Amino acid sequence: MSDSRYNYYVNSFIPIFRRALKVQLSPLVAEVKRAGSTNELLSINVHLDDKPVADAIMLAYTKIGSYYMNNTIKAIRGSKKSLSDEDKLYMARMRDYVVQNCGKKIKWITGTTDKRFREIVRREVTLGLEEGRAINKIAASISSSLNFENGYRSIRIARTETLGASNAGSLNGAMQTGLSLEKGWLTARRENVRNSHKKMNGVFVDLNAMFSVPIFDGEVFTGEYENMQHPGDTNGSGSNIINCRCTLVYRRKLSSYQQNLTFEL
Repeated sequence: MSDSRYNYYVNSFIPIFRRALKVQLSPLVAEVKRAGSTNELLSINVHLDDKPVADAIMLAYTKIGSYYMNNTIKAIRGSKKSLSDEDKLYMARMRDYVVQNCGKKIKWITGTTDKRFREIVRREVTLGLEEGRAINKIAASISSSLNFENGYRSIRIARTETLGASNAGSLNGAMQTGLSLEKGWLTARRENVRNSHKKMNGVFVDLNAMFSVPIFDGEVFTGEYENMQHPGDTNGSGSNIINCRCTLVYRRKLSSYQQNLTFEL
């Protein structure tokens, strides 16, 4: 994925994910405003709706994924013909992909929203009590902290989902060609590539196979691996998918000479 295309999609989806997080948090924020004591703040317990995040992820995967599905098919087939007539079909396939594969990720994001809310409330209540602040001032600090939290989380989610959607779309496109292909893991070739992905750079597997990706705890290899269909795959843990910039390349399963010919997007 080119930097310009990646940045375009990230910048397009930052406000979308920020709005989704704001809507998801709105029942909690309402309870913060209603709270009349620190005990009431600490006891807030509201079920968070997955739908705002699910809708944002569905939009990202249908828009970004269908673009890369189209591009991959054209690149592998060597066609310059526009496939816009098939866009609806591509988008339908990406919607199916989200339904089948993204439930875990959506629950994970919602769970993080709830966890961070509780951490912020505990922190601001503790500080407020230490400083002798009134309950309305503590509530205002909580709301301000949540707004800041949503800002940087929306950037991180937009980056992660742009990468995941592009590779999911690309892989689906490669599968649609009907050709006998292998897929390869390609890093962004930058200084900040994580250790687990340095190990994966240049690894090829069958198109329908899983990559076995090492799991690191910081700089230390845990001795464990996890299966991923592509960089940014929802099957991966946070340490392997958050802010990832790796992509897929493809090669035909033919002669040893032809195996050196890759399709890079």
